[in-house]
Amino acid sequence: MEVNCMIRELRKMGEDGTVNVEIYYAEDMTNIGAEWSLDVMQNRINNACKLSWCWTVISLAEDLAYRKESSDDTPPAEYEIIIDAPFSHGVICEAIQSWLADNGLADYNFNVKMIDLKDAAPYSGYIKSLMNRDIDAEIEQSIELEQWLTS
Repeated sequence: MEVNCMIRELRKMGEDGTVNVEIYYAEDMTNIGAEWSLDVMQNRINNACKLSWCWTVISLAEDLAYRKESSDDTPPAEYEIIIDAPFSHGVICEAIQSWLADNGLADYNFNVKMIDLKDAAPYSGYIKSLMNRDIDAEIEQSIELEQWLTS
């Protein structure tokens, strides 16, 4: 992910007078436990930086489980935000707000606001690419798994 592009675009947004940074996600976050992660999108940044999503917010429980399972000790990517809290829209907004401050953008006084996926249209990132796919054609061109395994 191009974090430098994200920061440049956020600075442009601040200089343009943008106050609300509207974010959204596509995952179904109902009935989740302590281990969760969420890809967060912001249309202007996604489009300007040609990103599928901007940030990944990860619960501490998910991060610890992943690291234990994979023995991976690399630090999180610059766009990953690890938080020790249960999922909520407020927690996600606070995490993005903290990331903005940590990346020198606090002076813009952005208000990070969660919007519903249906209110984010026209879509960007991976949602846009999914919406542009011809699912019926893909189904017609697909083959059964058993057929593929025996071919």
